[in-house]
Amino acid sequence: MHDTDVFDTVISLLADEGRGVDAVAVGAQTSLGGDGLHLSSLELVRLLVNLEERFDIELDDVTIMNSRFDSVADLVHLVGRSLEMSGRELISATGDTERA
Repeated sequence: MHDTDVFDTVISLLADEGRGVDAVAVGAQTSLGGDGLHLSSLELVRLLVNLEERFDIELDDVTIMNSRFDSVADLVHLVGRSLEMSGRELISATGDTERA
């Protein structure tokens, strides 16, 4: 799986939530908080649950509690680590295989 697939899924899930986002306006470094997508903590939790369901992964609660989710890239990285832990790989847009 490619990191662009994860990014596109995040954008799709945000659009499904009525956030009115598109991949052109939102980049990997777009803030999830006040100066970007303005996600509340509840909206972030819903997004994390939707990512778990979409990718058939279980996000580690301890990792979530000890992480800062400042940007879309942070979510992509978290999903990539969870995919790796489930025996799948995340391949970056440059073709590099990420193994956390």
